[in-house]
Amino acid sequence: MLKLRGGTNPFYALLVIAGVVFAITACAYGVMAFRQARPDSQALATSDTSLMGILDRHGIWILGGEVLLVGVLTIGAIGTDSYWQSKVEQQKTASQLPNSPSSSTTTFADNIQPADKGVTQ
Repeated sequence: MLKLRGGTNPFYALLVIAGVVFAITACAYGVMAFRQARPDSQALATSDTSLMGILDRHGIWILGGEVLLVGVLTIGAIGTDSYWQSKVEQQKTASQLPNSPSSSTTTFADNIQPADKGVTQ
């Protein structure tokens, strides 16, 4: 099982999903356009509720929306990357700190200096 590290940018996962959906839609739109361009084939013999029928009626708007979504997610990923990287650095720094104080630490009593030796009472 893939284990994600603590500071993974969630925009990357959303960007991958949106990119795959865009690629599938673009390929389907290309197939639809190719099928319509061939004069010897049945252009859209399928029903209007099929993917080809939906892409025939709304394909440009769907592709445009997906391009816009991929662009927004790309800007979000780039814009928040420094935040997620600093979060990873903070986790690394916190993991390198000791969990309990060691015996070599100084206390307040250790910092008290004795009175000058030359002063008599």
